This record gives sequence, structure tokens and C-alpha cells, in this order.
Amino acid sequence: MLAAEAAAEDALVRFDLETRSRLSEGVKRLSQGGVEAILLDLSLPDGQGLRSVAAVREQAPHVPIVVLTGAADKKLGIQALDAGAQDYLVKGRTDGPLLVRSLRYAIDRKRLERILEQQVLIDELSGVYNRRAFFKAAEQQLRLLRRLRKQALLVLVDIEGLKQINDAFGHAAGDVAIVDAVELLRTTFRESDIIGRMGGDEFAVLAFEVGAEELTTIPRRLTKSLAAYNKTPDHRARLAFSLGFAVVKSESGSTLGHLLKEAEEDIDLKKHGRPKPPGKPPLKLELS
Repeated sequence: MLAAEAAAEDALVRFDLETRSRLSEGVKRLSQGGVEAILLDLSLPDGQGLRSVAAVREQAPHVPIVVLTGAADKKLGIQALDAGAQDYLVKGRTDGPLLVRSLRYAIDRKRLERILEQQVLIDELSGVYNRRAFFKAAEQQLRLLRRLRKQALLVLVDIEGLKQINDAFGHAAGDVAIVDAVELLRTTFRESDIIGRMGGDEFAVLAFEVGAEELTTIPRRLTKSLAAYNKTPDHRARLAFSLGFAVVKSESGSTLGHLLKEAEEDIDLKKHGRPKPPGKPPLKLELS
């Protein structure tokens, strides 16, 4: 096999090579992780051409793919690049060194692509998703949760008095407050929950598969973490949060924008005491 020959020929590159004869077996192996690059034959028995690329990318979106095509399928190889592959090679026209170079370059390009992606999607100061990336990730997860008929909770978090912190201690102290607030959110929520920075002092969290118990335990955990933080003498400024909630039910067709607005109204009702609009959930809480 070409890949085995490449592994044997190039003494500078070590391959731990695994092979699967069917696409379904390869996808199953990818689900276990620990794969650095994929060499994908587009003519596997259960493969479907370019759909094979899509199936592999769905299972392992951050792993670079190099596809193998037949001599008459150069056009298919180019289409595979458009579908997300890093490179394509033509069977019968590829030797071991060429394959090694292709895989190495694919890994390097994918690594650079991920770095650039992080710069675009991640808020530089807080280290969580920016608003655009949060919408993209959260909307995708909402569709999945609804298909699975699971409930979720959208939490909107305002850092209270951030302007006063900036005025009293300087913007560096305000930046520290933002970073510390995010750390409190990370310790309160699960690693799988999505956290995003919506604006200067506003964050949103989409917590997955929550039931009635979590609607009270999440605020309780955050209250406890916040109280412990404010008792620490090292912190020059005290943190205070206002929280708004929106329950995401599987049968609901509410958009993410509507859910965020609902959570904003929840905060506003608590702050200003305006009458509760009909149909709004009573769940609201302010921490300080």
C-alpha cells in the first residue's frame, strides 16, 4: 500500500499508520480521536465520492484530509478541495515522498487555519466566543437539542458596575474583572456548555440538557462562587452579576435572538420592576 511504503521510505517522518477498508469503519475510528491526518480514498466500497469528504469532516472537523482519486477523476479532486480537503493525489501518479510532503503540508495548513479561526471567533480578552461565533455555535446546538427533544437554558450575564470599576481603578482593573467573571462562569457551568461575550460587560451561556433541578442549582453555584471571590482580599473590585434566563424547550420554535431578548427582559424586569408580560417565565435572579 502506498501509505505503508511512504512510512517505510521516509526516515525523517514517523507514521503510526492505521487502515480501514470501508468509510463507515474509518468514521467510527475517527470518533475515538487521536488522529492527526486522514488519507481518504474516494472509491471506498461504501463511499459516495464527495459525500465521503463531508462524512469525514463532520466526524473530525479539525483533522486535515488528503484525498486519493483515480487517474480520470482530477476534476473530482479539485471539487474535494472545495468540499474541505487540504490536498488531493492521483493514484498511480503518487510516490512515497510526495505522499509524505502532502500529508505534512496538510497538517501544517490545517494548524494555521485553526489559529486564524481562533483569532476570528474568540474574544481576545475573555478567551470565550465572540458574539458572532456564539450565535453560530449556539444555533447549531439548538437545532440538535430540538431534534433530540432535550431542554436547555440560556443565561444572560451582566457584570454590574464595570464602568465604576474602570473609573475608580482604571481600565486594566476592568479587564481583570472581565477575565475573572469569565473564570467564575467556567467553574459554574460545564465544559460542554457554550459561553460567549455579547458586548463589553454582557455574556451569554447556553447550558445543555438542563432539567428543573438545574434551574435552581446553576444560580446557587454562581452565587457561591461569586461570594467566595468577593471575600478574597487580593481583588481590588467586587464583582456583581445580573442574570436573565430563558428556558429552551424542545417543542419551542424560538430563535436564538428571541431567547436572548427574553433573557434581557428578564434582567430588565428585575432591575426596574416593570409588570411581567404575559407568557414570560417567572425565572429571574440578580446576584451581588
